[in-house]
Amino acid sequence: MRHTLLLQGPVGPFFDRWAKFLQENSDRKIWKIHFNRGDAHFYHQGNSFRYGDSFPSWPSFFRNFVQEHKITEVFLCGDCRPYHRSILPICQESSIDAWVFEEGYLRSHYITLERGGVNAFSDDYSRPLAELRPSLPLPQNLSHRKPSTPFFPLVLNVRYYAFLAVEKYGTLLGNALSKISHFFLGQSHSQKGKKDKGYLYQHYRSLSPMEILRFLRAFGRKLLYAPREHRIRKRFRERNGRFLFIVPLQIAGDSQIMEHSDFPSIEAFIRQVLHSFAKAASKNTCLVFKHHPLDRGHCHYGKFIEAMRRQCNLAPQRVLYVHTTPLSFFWPRALGCVTINSTSGLSALQSGIPTFCLGRCLYAREGITHRGSLDSFWRHPQRPQEDKVLQLADYWKSHVLIQTTFYRPPEHDLWDCIPPYLRTQLGLVRGQNRNDSILALSHEAEVALSTSQQGI
Repeated sequence: MRHTLLLQGPVGPFFDRWAKFLQENSDRKIWKIHFNRGDAHFYHQGNSFRYGDSFPSWPSFFRNFVQEHKITEVFLCGDCRPYHRSILPICQESSIDAWVFEEGYLRSHYITLERGGVNAFSDDYSRPLAELRPSLPLPQNLSHRKPSTPFFPLVLNVRYYAFLAVEKYGTLLGNALSKISHFFLGQSHSQKGKKDKGYLYQHYRSLSPMEILRFLRAFGRKLLYAPREHRIRKRFRERNGRFLFIVPLQIAGDSQIMEHSDFPSIEAFIRQVLHSFAKAASKNTCLVFKHHPLDRGHCHYGKFIEAMRRQCNLAPQRVLYVHTTPLSFFWPRALGCVTINSTSGLSALQSGIPTFCLGRCLYAREGITHRGSLDSFWRHPQRPQEDKVLQLADYWKSHVLIQTTFYRPPEHDLWDCIPPYLRTQLGLVRGQNRNDSILALSHEAEVALSTSQQGI
């Protein structure tokens, strides 16, 4: 029997569904630790514990917890969260498997589950592409009718993390805010019949209620920018051929930037790209910065980009900043894509667009991304080799990608969403008849491992 611990999951009820799925399809005993009210509200499987102490005390608490309960594996979402990052060395020294969830390496309708770490912390980061061979048979591509990241359901789920009961302050204002939060959120129940009050998470850094206003501002900006971007698209449609370089901006403060690049900020990345473009790019080309849709309400780079454009002495029509136009509109017109390490770069590569990565990136490999300097990229971008892009995508699909989403109930049976190789690694056995299925699981393991070793 595996002893499984769940830590922080994605916003919403995904970890509740995951725990239930594991219990129904494997021989496991499962525990869950909550760090905030949102964690507790969405989890209903029992064996849950609230952590309300300070961050410096967390590693010691974790070490004692895993020893007491003989934990053999941990599931968590995001290996750069401070609470997760601090306990990964403990997992390694204690031979505890750390399974890390993340948004899918491929979009959309994929999530990533990888043992040890994801992105540049993945064991595959240092492995040559020749070793990353898909396991056969490849999983069937499932159809999806609904968007993978629904806006309004996500906002409704975020409210449980944005508001926190504040009885701990013991003031008139604190009591008033507490009653307001309880009115809008209701009491959450981390275990049956046990009310979960916010003061149990005294050290949790809750999201500011301003997040709700930022969601509203994002929606307002989308409406505000629509006419301008309609004119930009109309102008681009009148031009033939490929004439632009697209730069998808990432979320400010994203761990992909803080942990997996040398840029201190998005502005530093914009500055380097514009200086290089001004120095080396053909005057017949233009540069398009695309704002991240989930960051629209939080920050705006318009004034900074304009100031840098003037400093670099570039004509206004050569530098554009867009918000609502989808990347798919730019691919047929793009000479190349420049990114830090965004998954948008993978979308560009799958569309045959030359791509340059300025950060540490799991897909930045010989034959896939441009291997020269950024200055050389503007004039002589190296096209991706289609077979290598396909090989890497198929490897991920057969090893670490699950065809579902964090933010919606699965449209398909979760069992069918997980590739056979990953089911084997997780020790999953279909349904309740586990004893009758052990031989089938053993055979499936032998086939998956042998095909992987043979490099098929």
